[in-house]
Amino acid sequence: MAQDLAHVGVAVMAKQGRPGYTCFRTPYVSDADAAYVAEATSHQTADPDLRLDALLDWTGRAVPGDDADPDDTVAPPSKS
Repeated sequence: MAQDLAHVGVAVMAKQGRPGYTCFRTPYVSDADAAYVAEATSHQTADPDLRLDALLDWTGRAVPGDDADPDDTVAPPSKS
């Protein structure tokens, strides 16, 4: 990855259906604008650990090696 000043604002991504990678340049965004967008969209983020805990609670499972009582763990549903 190029790391000199000529490449500030340049990102690389894989594009679906095309081989290799594509480089693209993003426009300048002021710190104030970036902070505004981050604050305005912060409700769209979630802590992965909390999401996993909620999923495990919902499915009745526990993380292997967790301090949870093994008798509280429910086997995964069988496939019919």
